[in-house]
Amino acid sequence: MKRLKILVVLSFTFLILIKAQANECILEGDSAFQINKYNQCMAMQIDNSRNRYQMEINFLNDELKKLRNENQFLKQKLSEIKENLKNLFLNL
Repeated sequence: MKRLKILVVLSFTFLILIKAQANECILEGDSAFQINKYNQCMAMQIDNSRNRYQMEINFLNDELKKLRNENQFLKQKLSEIKENLKNLFLNL
């Protein structure tokens, strides 16, 4: 549950950062230099967004693998406990 909360907070933070950076590129005029500068800024933002998005996907995939492994481990433990209880009651 704690990991899920961390994951949700990180996701919202990621979305807020993307929206905040979208406002950084401002076309300040109509000269070729200013338009080129604006286009470069936009291209950099797109690349940065893709990189962040990929990093977020990688992080979430890693977390998912950890949670699946933990889930499998807990299922095995629960099965062992059930078996032990069954044997205990059979021996009474």
